[in-house]
Amino acid sequence: MDRNPETVKIPQPPREAFNKKRPAGQLLLAQVQHLRHGLARHIEKVVALLVIDVNKIKTEGDVSEYSRKVMTILHQQSVRAGRKKRSLYATTGFSSGSSRDRRSRAGTE
Repeated sequence: MDRNPETVKIPQPPREAFNKKRPAGQLLLAQVQHLRHGLARHIEKVVALLVIDVNKIKTEGDVSEYSRKVMTILHQQSVRAGRKKRSLYATTGFSSGSSRDRRSRAGTE
């Protein structure tokens, strides 16, 4: 058992929580719009995904497939950005602001 008080156990959702044929709700459709906005920043890499008419995305399965393709591209960008941020903190000695940094500073004061 993990004794870290910051760890939160999240149970697996039931199988019926996802239905590829169920119409997507407003939150999922809004997520599709946000994913599209993120893609626009990397247009030269994602032209094929941007030509997809997001208004034709109707089911959770459609959202899942579109999101997977988009997030694969966006995740590559965030990993690169995270590496730059970590190296900046390592070279400047500034804290990233994480709770781990706050705990280590609290013990040194």
